[in-house]
Amino acid sequence: MKSFFKNKNCEIYNNNTFEVLDNLIEKKAKFNCIFADPPYFLSNDGITCINGKMVKVNKGEWDRSKGIEKNYKFNYDWLEKCRNLLTDSGTIWVSGTFHIIYAVAFAAQKLEMKFLNNIVWEKPNPPPNLSCRYFTHSTETVLWFGKHKKSKHLFNYK
Repeated sequence: MKSFFKNKNCEIYNNNTFEVLDNLIEKKAKFNCIFADPPYFLSNDGITCINGKMVKVNKGEWDRSKGIEKNYKFNYDWLEKCRNLLTDSGTIWVSGTFHIIYAVAFAAQKLEMKFLNNIVWEKPNPPPNLSCRYFTHSTETVLWFGKHKKSKHLFNYK
């Protein structure tokens, strides 16, 4: 599998998530830290505003909801593969909006991962609230998990 970008500290793939994860598992790769930004499944033919212009929110079929059960299974499956790629003291950080982050948290619970923190990322310049029927979506959540319940993790407070 060819990487999209690679240097001595980082390798980025532009490919199917499961193909990349399976390839890494096959190579017996292990990571101390994984950061994941999974699909939010928001491509629903809605609209938003970018640079003062109304545009569709569709990002592609990969971001279109397949229904609650299939969306959850997708999150469980990729998270399980990532957990298997972590060292025993490894951690994973997962970002998302409320549209998907609770399914990720539930999958992590089912996988018996250790919940370390819930971090709120405030967006200083969120997308505009066009409908005025909800509060502005001005935050995202980052969840931090250890590989398993008895995981020890490194945290440099300073």
